[in-house]
Amino acid sequence: MNPFDKFGISEKTINAIIKVGDYGANIHGDFKWKNHSILTHTTHSLDHGLDHIEGSIFDEDSHLYNLAHMALRSIFALDALINDYEKELTNGKEG
Repeated sequence: MNPFDKFGISEKTINAIIKVGDYGANIHGDFKWKNHSILTHTTHSLDHGLDHIEGSIFDEDSHLYNLAHMALRSIFALDALINDYEKELTNGKEG
């Protein structure tokens, strides 16, 4: 089941984002993205967005959609932000 069905987002779109994640994991290793800051993910997200605006539909290294890179980097940044914020609320305690 596609959790984005309720927004009308196609499975092809979700798969494009997953391909970017797989590409990164194959190069850098699983979950290495968690070692980067919110700022790093946000900056890379914006770089891919600017590349798209400038006419590059595909990333020159991965040959995958720049907007898929942008989306995944934004998700990584949001995940880090939410987790950091929740740690602050609980004074670093889990759960």
